[in-house]
Amino acid sequence: MSNLPKDNEILDSLKNIEKKLDVLIKIQKSMAPEPKISSEQKMILNYCNSKNTISEIAERTKKTKKAVERVLERLRSKGIIKSVKIKGKIVYSKV
Repeated sequence: MSNLPKDNEILDSLKNIEKKLDVLIKIQKSMAPEPKISSEQKMILNYCNSKNTISEIAERTKKTKKAVERVLERLRSKGIIKSVKIKGKIVYSKV
């Protein structure tokens, strides 16, 4: 008989680890200062609601797609937004 853990034990352990990591991330975020963002970033952040693609944000803000991409990348690098695929399209949401 082997002393190796069973699949369901491994899965339970991984879920437990994930929960603990989520708690640690929340604590870290609550202790970190709010990242500074420009007025342009704030404007684009308003459209990061899990509904808008880069093209839609560009259209609504009257900015070029390239300009929106640059701002979204800055927001992503600051940990403020993430991209998500919903119904086959990539949209942006606040973290």
